[in-house]
Formats: sequence, structure tokens, C-alpha cells
Amino acid sequence: HHVLGPAPALKNPGSLFHRDNPDNALEDELLCCENIRKWVMAHLSSARRQEEWGTETGEKDRSRPYTRFVEEEQRLRQEDVFSLQKYSLKERMDRFRAMGPLRFTGRELDHEGKFGYSLSMVDDHGTSKFREGDFLKLVPQGVRDLQSGFSVVLTRYDRSAQTVSVGSRQGPLALNRRLPYSLEEDVTDWNTPKLLHALKTVLTKDGHPFSQALLRKRCLNQDENSPFWIRNWLAEYGAATGLNDRQRQALELPFRLSMGIIDGPPGTGKTHLLGWILIALILHGRACGNPMRIAVSALTHQAIDNALHKVARLLNQFQWKAFPARLIKWGNPEEPPNDENRYQVETCDDPETIFSARELILGATGYGLYRLFDSRNGHFPQYFDWIVLDEASQMLIPQAALTLAYGKGKALFIGDIKQLPPIVLGRNAKENADQTLPEEGAADVQKSILEHLSQNCSLEQRVRLNITYRMNRELCRFPGDVWYDGDLHSAPQIAGSRLVLKGEMGQDAIDRLIDPDRPVTLGILDHERKHQECEPEADVISRIVCRMITHFGIQPDKIAIISPHRAQNNAISARLSVLLDNVDENALPLIDTVERVQGAERDVIIFGFTTSDRDHVMSEFLNNPNRFNVVITRARKKLIVIGSRIFFSSIPNTEKGLQDNACFKQFY
Repeated sequence: HHVLGPAPALKNPGSLFHRDNPDNALEDELLCCENIRKWVMAHLSSARRQEEWGTETGEKDRSRPYTRFVEEEQRLRQEDVFSLQKYSLKERMDRFRAMGPLRFTGRELDHEGKFGYSLSMVDDHGTSKFREGDFLKLVPQGVRDLQSGFSVVLTRYDRSAQTVSVGSRQGPLALNRRLPYSLEEDVTDWNTPKLLHALKTVLTKDGHPFSQALLRKRCLNQDENSPFWIRNWLAEYGAATGLNDRQRQALELPFRLSMGIIDGPPGTGKTHLLGWILIALILHGRACGNPMRIAVSALTHQAIDNALHKVARLLNQFQWKAFPARLIKWGNPEEPPNDENRYQVETCDDPETIFSARELILGATGYGLYRLFDSRNGHFPQYFDWIVLDEASQMLIPQAALTLAYGKGKALFIGDIKQLPPIVLGRNAKENADQTLPEEGAADVQKSILEHLSQNCSLEQRVRLNITYRMNRELCRFPGDVWYDGDLHSAPQIAGSRLVLKGEMGQDAIDRLIDPDRPVTLGILDHERKHQECEPEADVISRIVCRMITHFGIQPDKIAIISPHRAQNNAISARLSVLLDNVDENALPLIDTVERVQGAERDVIIFGFTTSDRDHVMSEFLNNPNRFNVVITRARKKLIVIGSRIFFSSIPNTEKGLQDNACFKQFY
């Protein structure tokens, strides 16, 4: 106390231990403790986060469970990226989280007139998890602080040519041809502040009532004339749309209710249906004389682009004469496509162009909308008549709230909660969100917006599509029974489809696995103690694919090879390339992880579990029914699964593990 010198000073400063001032000891002790407490509170802060404090006003903070979750995810990601600095470049690359060494080879101009920087790889160290469009750091080798490098965006990655190109995010780059560089993950978080801002705007007491109503699963009936309009429209154009009965029910959803959910199992034509929904909403707005502005949003630009281009293709296919709305993708302008189609998707970064459109279908992520409306200033206008969230099963509630903040309370959610869920770093116990949705009870902030809304919603708000145009009858049977309550069926025109082979079938194990008359086959191998790489499986899978290509005449682009781990995919790629006389990597089939193939499809899917290490074989990562559903539903005509006997015979030791593992036992 004497050293720190807080006021008021003690009358007779002494020792609290030696009692050299016994007359006033208690008074001095209490005063001393209080002064030190005040000094500590003014100068120190606690690293421990208090989870259960209420707000000072006593009002329940609706946004707090979600903001706390987003902040924790941000902290975990930053902690994870910073932890990479303790590893060497080779170790970071072995984890697929760096790329190098790279040599600067020169600059080039892109179509926008911006400089791109080309670099070549010194050695081939396999793949990384980086993809074009990723924000990264370009770091001179030997620099200890990886985050001090140049801020760049990966614009091109050609693994076969061992070259990459990057664009600068902070002015010209001063690169040296004699220095080796590496590409590293960027810890900079551009998105979390936007999420937190939107949550505090939307979910506070005086926030957006329509968005809050949506999150509470409340919806209003539409204008009573809307259902009649859509039924009359379907009577006139229904045959041309090619929609089946369940798709027509889904098309009517936004004309009956202000909030609807469309469950789209694999191959059920979600994008085709969405294209017609967007067209019908615009035409209905024109018929009623009302403006109609629709925002189509998703986590990925690919999903948004697919929806917009589907609308353009449908309009061109049916030669629609007077469709009033503009199709715009919000972002940096691109060169227009070199075709003569009447309807095309524009790209635009001029807000005035957007705001001046009376009828509009705008594609943008939530973060793009934040930039469009310059919401840094607290401006979240309820601008769009409809918000459509595609792939909503992968979108967390905070991410959805960022987009819903710009709507008037009418929203359509499309996805499939039986496929991959949102990516969540933290695996803590469920956050208690009683404060957020008191009338609905607790909500799990780690769930997707689609799963949250699907719980306890009324049957009239939800339609599940039930005809798949991808899988033949045998492929469809297992996922239909296990995940879709027996309510998923192959379209009649593809139900009996089979793989067509040019060569003659043999009797060995490889050909029995390939046999087209057995659309689903399982190969069991007796390996053990394998984790992220398994040579026996890589060899068998490579020989199967080589046989398909060289003997049976199946084109590589009809085949996809999937395994849970990048190391195994690298091993398969190297082995298959040798078997095919060292062909270029671009001539190989698609070889990737489960996460990278959701949304893709091939005639043939070959999946290898890889793992047989008893310490990992029942991990949450591998023993995951959603991931398995994604894998086996990519196939159109043939599915081959390869795994160890150990995986299929292992028994999880938790109740959740047993529940998750049931589908694998049933498949076996």
C-alpha cells in the first residue's frame, strides 16, 4: 500500500504482520485493503471471462448467447493460427496449412488491369487446403512472425504446373526474385465484427421485430389472393416448369406464408425449384403492381452463382419475353460472358444501380450486404421484400441474422440438415440461450439456422422434396430409409440406370467390386494401426480406378475418389498417376475430401475410410452420419466403399457415439 501510494495515505504506515500499531490495527487494515482493491480495479483486468452476468439495466440481452459464441469462435481460430508459428515450414505443409518454398517469377495484368504476382514452387510437397479466393499471408522464409508478411489473395493455383498467382490487398508488393517465400494462413478476421454488429442490432430489445419473429419461428399468412395467383400460374405454366408434385407444393410455400422451409435431400432438384420460385415471385409482384426485390444469399459464392445462373438459363430456355427483374451479383464487375443469350447475370459494385431497381434478384453474402448498405454506420435498412437463404443447413444463426437484418420479415430457407452441418471450432457444452428465446426454451447456438427453425415448426411451413434425379433405385434405398424416413425415391427415368462398361468382366475381386449389376459394393481390408494414410486402401482404390479407365473405358471425369484425409488423397493421387503411366494430374479423376465434394456428383463414387487405428476409428470426425450421407449420395450409378474390418466391428463407448454409428452398422 505504501509503495503504490493510493490516497488517502495511512496515518501511521506500518506492518500488518508485526502489529506495531495495535491501537488502530483493524481500522488501518480495512482502509489498506479497500485502497488496494480500488487500485487493483483501476489498473488490472481479469483474463477469466464471466459467463453468467446479466446486463446492468436488468434487461435480458437477446444477442448475448450468440455474441459470446461468435467471440469464442474468433478466439479459437486466432489461437489455432498463431499456434502454427511454432512449427517449421515442412511441418506446416504436412498439415496442409502452408505452401512453399515459392520463388517470385514476375508480374502480370489481370482482366481488371490489376497486377498479379506469379510464383513457382521449388519442390512438390503435395497439396494444401488453400483455394482460389482465400486471403493469405505471403511471407519471406526465415521470418518468425508469419503474420508480418504481405496481405494477398490467392487468384490461381495450378498444381500440375507447380505455380500460383496472388493479388495484393495492400498496394504494390516489393518481392525479390532471390528470396524464397511461403503462403500462410491469415489471422486477420474481417467478418466477426460485422456479425457482432448485426447481432446487437437485430436481437436487442429495440432491434428488428421481423427478424426476431423469424428466429422464433413465427410467421404470418400472405395476402389471401396470393395462393390463388400461384395456382393459376401453375395451371398455365406448370407443365413447362417440369416440377413434380412435391416441388409444386414447395413452390406455393412463399405464396401462403411469410416463412417457409424446403428440405432438399440429395439430387432432388433444389436449384431448379429455387429458379422457378424466384421467377414466380417477381412475376407475382409485377401482377400486383408492387416492387419486388429479392436477396439470394448463402455462405458460398458458388451457391449464390448457381441460383442466379439457373434463373437466367430457365428464362432463356423458355424464351421469356418480358421478365422485368435484373439478375445482379453484388461484387467486383467482371467481363460479360461471350454469348448472345437475352438474360444474363450481371456483376455490379455500384450501390446506386441496386437501389434504383424496382424489380431485382440480387445475389450476395451477408458480408456483401453489409458492405452494400455501408452498415458500419449502424444502417440496417429493411430493404428486401424476400430473403432466400440457400444451403441454410450450413449457416449458423449469427450468419443468417446478418442477412435477415436487411429483410422485411419474409424469408425462405433451403437446405438439408442430414448433410454437413456448420463448421464450429468450439466443442463445448451447449450454450444456454434461455435469454434469447424464452418462449421456446433453450436453443443450441452451434446449430444451423435451418435446424433451429425446423425444430417444432408446423407442418404447413415445411416441405421435403422426395424425388431424386441423381441416384438409381439401389443407391437411393439406403439413405432414403436411414435419413429420410423412407420418403426418398428415384425418378422413374433413372431408377434402373447402370454403369456401362466397354470391356469384359473378369472374376477377380476388383471386377466384382466394379460389377454394374451391383450398384453398391463394399470391400473389406484387414489392415490396422492406420490413421490419416493407408497404403493398402490407396493401392486397392487406385487399381479399381485404373481398371475402370484403361479396361472398361470409363472417363476420369465420371469418377470421384473421396477419403476423409488429405494425406490419403495425396497417396491415392501419386499411386494412380504411376498406374496410369504418370499422366498429368489434370487427367485424373476428382480426388478430394468429403467437405469439398458436397454439391458434386459423379457416375462412380469410391470412398475409403482410411483409418484403422483403434484410438481414432470411433472419433467424432470419422463416426459421423452426416458426412457418410454426403459421401454415398454423390453417386449416380455406382458406389464402392473400402474400409477396414476394425472400423465396422468397433463399438463406440458413448451413447451419442452408438447413435451415430448405427448407420455404419446398418450399411455393413
